[in-house]
Order: sequence, then structure tokens, then C-alpha cells
Amino acid sequence: MPEISPWMKTILQFIINPAGGGGKAAKAWLKLKSELNKHSVSYTEHFTNSKGDAIEIVKKLAMLGEKHFVAVGGDGTAHEVANGILLAQEEGTATDAALCLFSCGTGNDWVREHQISTNIQKFVQAVNNPEYRFQDVGLIQYFDENKDKKSRYFINVAGMAYDAFVAKNTEGLKQGNFSGNFYLLHVFKNLLKYKPEKVLITADNRTWSQKVYTINIGQCRFSGGNMQLVPHAVFDSGHLAVTIADSMPKWEIILQTPKFYNGKLLQHPSISGFECDEIQINSLNNNEVLIEADGEYLGMTPVKIKNLSNRLKVFGINSR
Repeated sequence: MPEISPWMKTILQFIINPAGGGGKAAKAWLKLKSELNKHSVSYTEHFTNSKGDAIEIVKKLAMLGEKHFVAVGGDGTAHEVANGILLAQEEGTATDAALCLFSCGTGNDWVREHQISTNIQKFVQAVNNPEYRFQDVGLIQYFDENKDKKSRYFINVAGMAYDAFVAKNTEGLKQGNFSGNFYLLHVFKNLLKYKPEKVLITADNRTWSQKVYTINIGQCRFSGGNMQLVPHAVFDSGHLAVTIADSMPKWEIILQTPKFYNGKLLQHPSISGFECDEIQINSLNNNEVLIEADGEYLGMTPVKIKNLSNRLKVFGINSR
């Protein structure tokens, strides 16, 4: 990870994942940088070398007092930058730090929620003269592959069971040309390998068990390349939006594909949606149930997720 100099104090801190979007992020940064220079915008650039770099870079910068962080990449890069900000806040600093994303990754879902432009000229204007808003975040407690207890924030959508199964099996593909359609193809491909999971769920004060295909927990509506798996999510509602799909035939899942995108998923009788402040999921199988957050595979159950209201400051909004 690159060294952070304590004297760095500029208007915008750009965190670039050069591998994002199959190399699209590196190319996009050259064009974005040119536009920033054209308008004499003050900025510093930081390149990530490996997974997790952005979290550490941003945490250190935020603790030094930097306030405006722009991720250049996809939703996964924004996920790491947000975690860097939020971890710095745990230390009692970075209370005024804000996140933006120049989206050139594979999903572009989080920027769709906040109407952040992907047009370079509009984007530069928006981050140089920013509008702000706050959104809720989710805090996940889970166990990694080594059975160590971990925690992670998420800003968009977390998925369990089948959703995380797909995320784990497509991890190595995200550095290539991984479009929304390509993701959908892998959703269907992995159906053949997957068996529904029996879980114990506690949402606020209600507990029940059921067999599920997938569970999605959202702060924002869009994920997986414009899918709306939590169509009832509102980014500043003060609650987690939860969607649970019961066990159903594989052909039925394929037939429901249009509802993934049109916001009508909860109209299906085997799919339910609700809001809660906290949710816990435990496996009732021999194997633990997997979890991902913002498209990044994390680990497995037991899992506890709670909502943190108005925790993350966002800028560059309403610029489309």
C-alpha cells in the first residue's frame, strides 16, 4: 500500500482502483484527471494495489483531516472507501468526511440511487461545487473463512445464501469484462449448483425458521447491474430493507427475471419484504450460510446486521 504523507491536504482525494471494470477505471482516470486540471481543481491521487488497500488509505487520510473522498472504479471500490471513512469515525475523527464515486466498474448501482453523473464534465462540476446528503449504512458482524469474527460496513445491498454463493463464485471474474448481463448469466449458471438453505432468522423481536433461496438486506435499491432485489429500500429511512425468497423451483426463478429489474419482485407470493432495525441469521444446516456486501464476498454465518442511521455523508449528488 502507498505511503500517506501527513502534509497532504487538498480539496479532493481520489482513490483509484486501476483494475476496476477490467481496466476501465485506469483509462477513465486519465480523462477525469485531464478535466480536473482543465478547471484547476485541487486534488491528490492514490492508486490501490490489492483488495483492502482503499480501506487503509482512506482511513489514514480521514484521520489526518481530509474530508472529500472520490472512489474511481465500481461499487466495490466505493464499498472500501466508505469503510475507510467509517472506520476513521470509529476512532472519533472524520465526522465531516464525505464519499463520492466516479463509476466505471461493473455495476454502477450506488450512483444510480444518488443520481451521480457518469459524464466527466458534469461530474467534475458536481464534485467541485458539491451538494450533500446523508444515508444510512449497515454494520455486519460475520465470520471469515478462517472462522475469525469480523465486521464490515455496507452502503448499498448485502446478500446471503444464493446471492453470496454467486458473489463467491464470480470473485475472480470481476477484473474482466463483467457486465450486468454477464452477471445475470452467472446467476442462472450457478442455479444448477445451489441448494436452498434452512436458516433461523431474528428480525428485531421476531424469530422464525424457514428454507430460503436468498436473503437481501438493503440501504439502496439497485444492485447486480440495475436489479431491484430490495425495491422497498430508502437510503435514509432509518431501517434495513429486507427481501427473503423462499425455496422454489429453479424454473420459477428464471421466469421471474423481469421482476428483478422492474421493482415488482415483492408481488411474487414466495417472496416477502419488510423493514427492521436489526437482523440475525444462523444456519440450521451442516454448512454455514454465506454473505456478501456491496458485491464483495465476506464470509459466513452466524451473521448480525444492524442499521446505523444517517451515518455516511455523500456528495456530488443530483448531477445526472
